[in-house]
Amino acid sequence: MLKIQHLSKHYGTAKGKSTALNSISFSLGEGRSLAIVGESGAGKSTLAKCILGVVPPSSGHVWFDGRKVDTMTPSEQKQFWQEAQMIWQDPGLALSPHRRIWQMIAEPLENYKRLNRQEIHRQVDRLLSQVGLDPALGQCYRHQLSGGQCQRVCIARALAPSPRLLVCDEPVSALDLPMQLKIMDLIDNLRQHLGIAVILITHDIGLARRYCSQVAIMHKGCIIETGPSDTILHHSTHPYTKRLINAIPRLPWL
Repeated sequence: MLKIQHLSKHYGTAKGKSTALNSISFSLGEGRSLAIVGESGAGKSTLAKCILGVVPPSSGHVWFDGRKVDTMTPSEQKQFWQEAQMIWQDPGLALSPHRRIWQMIAEPLENYKRLNRQEIHRQVDRLLSQVGLDPALGQCYRHQLSGGQCQRVCIARALAPSPRLLVCDEPVSALDLPMQLKIMDLIDNLRQHLGIAVILITHDIGLARRYCSQVAIMHKGCIIETGPSDTILHHSTHPYTKRLINAIPRLPWL
């Protein structure tokens, strides 16, 4: 479904050219899960933005169902953005403080689906229930919800246009450990139930092992090692991957 081919991204700086991504290649099948693991500055978030077409690559291509994302027509791009959705790192920043929760979940329904007002409200209630929230919370504002509830709202909004791919950029890093596991359990259950492919971008190789069948290790803009999560965790071959694993003080979910 998704194919990344020799993707590179360079930025101009006062000191010259800075390379954020260096010839990244991988693929992801329908309903599959892949973790992109690396420390801050490895290029993970830039990769996520390039995959979704938010940031244009300097070279290389992103293919979705055999179509190049960077050469799509406006109508094809709208269809792509319906099928590929993002869950951002900070749910507080991802949600408007001036709009009610139901309005933010309704927006993608209004943009991508021809529904009347009554059906939109019904779908919003269904989506809130699907992510484990009381539909009555739709009348609340962002500041009236906890961090975990806000992230569930972001997931509900991402599910609204019925996507086939979810790109999750550090979706639980702003939450405490018990809530991290609850949110990741929710994302994984939705993946299995709805058949959505998931890319999990994280610095936590323990989360990657628990929730993704495949892991790719990023370092300085490059993917240096990739394979099944258990193989990467227990039989890694690259020295950087070994240092990354050894730097984790504990893996409570292993």
